[in-house]
Amino acid sequence: MNERGVALLFALGVVAVVAAVAASGAQDEALLLRETEALAARAKAEGAALSGLMLAVWGLRADAKRDGNAPVDHLEEEWAAPAPPFPVDGGTVQGWITDAQGCYNLNDLVDAQGHVRLAEVKVVKRLFRLLDLNPSLVDALVDWMDADDVPFGPGGAEEASYLARGLHAKNGPLDRMRELALLPGFSPQVRAALQKVACVLPRRGNAPWPINLNTAPLIVVRAFFPQLSEAEAERWAAERPFRRVADALSMPWARGANPARFSVNSHWFFVRVRARYGLGEASYRYLVQRTGTTLVLVRVEPFG
Repeated sequence: MNERGVALLFALGVVAVVAAVAASGAQDEALLLRETEALAARAKAEGAALSGLMLAVWGLRADAKRDGNAPVDHLEEEWAAPAPPFPVDGGTVQGWITDAQGCYNLNDLVDAQGHVRLAEVKVVKRLFRLLDLNPSLVDALVDWMDADDVPFGPGGAEEASYLARGLHAKNGPLDRMRELALLPGFSPQVRAALQKVACVLPRRGNAPWPINLNTAPLIVVRAFFPQLSEAEAERWAAERPFRRVADALSMPWARGANPARFSVNSHWFFVRVRARYGLGEASYRYLVQRTGTTLVLVRVEPFG
């Protein structure tokens, strides 16, 4: 091949390389643009989720101001109404507020000193039976949280049950519901069933946070009162909301109940917010504590 042929091939090769580089650069630029757009959409969704939380806080504060010195929280109030997705600057935001004192706080099984509350164990085992779950799972839950290393009941699971998996019994309160996945027997199906009626709240000194009888699912109420049938519970629920705990516990099946274990108002709420902007999405569950008209954000976790 003569020099002109070699030069031509070289020139064609250079052109091909330049074209390939240009095409690669265009693809990289397009990819970078998409990533930038996705980040911008995600940032918008994050901001919208925070705005949704602020709106919920405003609503809970307004509710406290309306109630004044005789607070009563129930499912017919504005804060409890489900809100459909609403458009915001090219995206959508949806929020829900639920009463965290309507669910059973699993941390109430053990007190601040790590001692088991036997009365609460009976309640939770009844709750498991009502949910068609194995009540012996409660034993493992107690052992995860109590201070000793002695298995509690036939389903107990202390340190030896976790070492094979490289884990240790926590010997402390739950921080999140998803922590239950670490316990033996707490399958996804079990956790899904509990998610509807149970929750995790910080401990309250030496006394449990009271259950709000105006918002608690009937299956939770029935767990506290063995003589309360499903039909009676439905008739009782038709009388809600109650203005006083004494009114809610005036039935024969509630005779002997400790009024301090229950309430008709709440201090803890879950705020769920889902915001979408294009491909960006932000979904969070916020735990807020309300004392009077003061609200404090205690915990944030993603939810699906």
